Amino acid sequence: MEYIDGYGSFYEVKAGVLYYAPAYGSVEPKPDMEEYGEVTAVDTVSEEHGRQFLNDINQRFGTDFKLHNFDGR
Repeated sequence: MEYIDGYGSFYEVKAGVLYYAPAYGSVEPKPDMEEYGEVTAVDTVSEEHGRQFLNDINQRFGTDFKLHNFDGR
């Protein structure tokens, strides 16, 4: 898992699925694995924020996620 400071969480991609765990601790953040789960929505703040988030994820992990891949299920 990789920590992305701007989002305050850890992320990883497994079998084409994006997962996250919120971070705890401020000096050396650690993933809160009790809250680990699949990312199902990315445009909760705004559509533009969702696009920027996915751009950041895609660049970091070499993926090609789009907004329609996250339908809020």
